[in-house]
Amino acid sequence: MTNVVLKSAFRQTFAICLIVSSLTICPASVLGQQVTFQPEPIMSVTSKEGSFRGLTFAHHGRELWDCRLNCWKVPEGYSESYKPPVKSTAKWQIFDAAAQGRRMIFVDELGERILSWGGVRPLGTRPLPDRGTVRSIRLLKGEDWFASWLTEPSAIVVGAVRSPKWDRYVSIPDGMKKVFISRSGKLFAAVSPDNDKHVLIWDIKDNQKGAVIEQKSVVASLCLSSDDRFVATGSFDNKVRIYDAESGRQLKVLKGHGKGPIFLGSAVFSVTFSPDVRFLASGGHDGQVIVWDVDSGERVLNASVESKPIVWSVAFSQNSKMVAGGFEGAGPVHGVGVWRVEPEK
Repeated sequence: MTNVVLKSAFRQTFAICLIVSSLTICPASVLGQQVTFQPEPIMSVTSKEGSFRGLTFAHHGRELWDCRLNCWKVPEGYSESYKPPVKSTAKWQIFDAAAQGRRMIFVDELGERILSWGGVRPLGTRPLPDRGTVRSIRLLKGEDWFASWLTEPSAIVVGAVRSPKWDRYVSIPDGMKKVFISRSGKLFAAVSPDNDKHVLIWDIKDNQKGAVIEQKSVVASLCLSSDDRFVATGSFDNKVRIYDAESGRQLKVLKGHGKGPIFLGSAVFSVTFSPDVRFLASGGHDGQVIVWDVDSGERVLNASVESKPIVWSVAFSQNSKMVAGGFEGAGPVHGVGVWRVEPEK
């Protein structure tokens, strides 16, 4: 009798999951497969497929976007039906959103235009920079300017969102990897073309190399803080490191990530500072999203997906009170979780 009841319940759950959109399939299960979080997130969305990369919160924190311009309500978790009035299949490297304000900026699916959109704002378009291939694009503070990393030839361009009239190009060495432009547009950090264990800090305005950071482990991810004071790296030795951006001096080594179950090994694939620079989030091969206190180096939040999928993307809300992690597993376990950074008082 018990088995009959269980089979019946499973069939009902399976049927419900098939009806719901593939991006909102039963928040705690994927086609009957249970997904366990620890601690329980305030929002979770799971699916049998999807990228869940390039996560970013809307300015008010009530919506979460991914690299494919999918949007979910926070904390309800259901998908929003509205999108910018353009079809976009842009890769996650060429999508970004404002740190302040309402505007988002991305590249259209044909790779021909920059589009900016922000809910109440009308859709704006302008041609891409007239030389090079866009690899990443970042909306700068103030919302009206952007900076982009170009290859073939290799350069940084700083320009106005609405018009190419003021585009300014800065040539940089070929072969740089994981280029991360700061929100101020003054600096970028990149993995050296000559050594995957070295990070270069570059002054965009004066077009000159700053500090050189030398690690003993290959750099898997990196980021700059919004005030340009710190550089953080995630590495293939499961460690997170914080450096002084001006001098390159190592300030902290943060240990907490472990090995994942998949053959790829061990790495921290995403790091990001909170907008107020109080916290640093990291995600990696072990299915964990860890939030660190920048000053003390202590763990503020240790969240995990028990099946240990790879966490490819972490993001903070603009008020620094929520953190999201996007993950992909070896099996049909893909999705995103949102947690409060600190318990509500």
